[in-house]
Amino acid sequence: MPFDLKNAFLTFQRMINKGLKRLIKNNCFVYMDNIIVYGKTIEEYNRNLRLLFERLRQVELKLQSDKCEYLKLELEYLGHVISERGI
Repeated sequence: MPFDLKNAFLTFQRMINKGLKRLIKNNCFVYMDNIIVYGKTIEEYNRNLRLLFERLRQVELKLQSDKCEYLKLELEYLGHVISERGI
């Protein structure tokens, strides 16, 4: 994007929200370029992850594999620690 584009964040977020609209809140959370996939069981998690991968392929978006982490039981996100116990 051009350096002078002041609404780049909003434009990118709108594009992600539109591309993943059926998955957000049901299968994953999205903020900017961070996508958190969740599930109550490993089967649900794998199904949600597969749905995300299929949708990303359809809207021609790619993940940066060296930044991806899978099957974490706890993570720090936007200054909060999230686990199965909550935030």
